[in-house]
Amino acid sequence: MPIRSADCWLPGALTEAPEAETVIQDRARDAEAQLFFVGADVKITERDFGRDYQRFDVRGKLGDYYNLEIRLLGRHQIENAAVAIGVAEILQ
Repeated sequence: MPIRSADCWLPGALTEAPEAETVIQDRARDAEAQLFFVGADVKITERDFGRDYQRFDVRGKLGDYYNLEIRLLGRHQIENAAVAIGVAEILQ
């Protein structure tokens, strides 16, 4: 049986390109998929950073995750982590 719809995730950084966001929204609508946005549906709070780490909190759809730490630097890496959390929540 084919899957007719699925949940999609869109990192907040992509919304800086409105033409890309429009295409993604159109494709999601065609696939009857629901979009979730980092920054709106999944919230990030940056806590601390150093030369080789970043700490942050994520408020997901199913729970809050505090004092997370990653060794990858850059705001986009935090957004990627938030996307991964959101996907993991959906797959539960």
